[in-house]
Amino acid sequence: AAASSRYATVLGDVTASGLIALDRQYHLSELIARAGGVKPGSDTLLVTLPDNTIREYSLRAIITNASPDPVVVAGSKVFVKPAPIFYVYGQVGQAGSFAVEPEMTLRNAIARAGGPSQLGTIKKIKVFRGDTIIKNPPFSLKIEPGDTIYIGERIF
Repeated sequence: AAASSRYATVLGDVTASGLIALDRQYHLSELIARAGGVKPGSDTLLVTLPDNTIREYSLRAIITNASPDPVVVAGSKVFVKPAPIFYVYGQVGQAGSFAVEPEMTLRNAIARAGGPSQLGTIKKIKVFRGDTIIKNPPFSLKIEPGDTIYIGERIF
């Protein structure tokens, strides 16, 4: 076999993307570990086999034994899809973009952004979802990729 066929390529949301030498038999989870692991919130692994067949795996499912951990075929390309993102701005400890975690609620999302700042109030929250504005949403609201959460300022 050609030297190039003894490698697998790992790209996407991993700590260290690149070519990984297959000096022995590697399972998909081991290959991801060799690439330094996935970035926070990333879970979906797209594996393109040498015959261009694409298979999709969930790293979480592999780790919890809910899905098999396949052996990586030489010449495969593994792409780790970036985590879906939500945004928080306004009067919070740390505004910015964050990974949507499974079953994440508005309460979890606000906590992830450091909670309301000293000027912020949880009585003035809006969630922008596409063209919709959800005013005074319940804390149990499930966060969806692309949601933008705004925390308003309290009046003294």
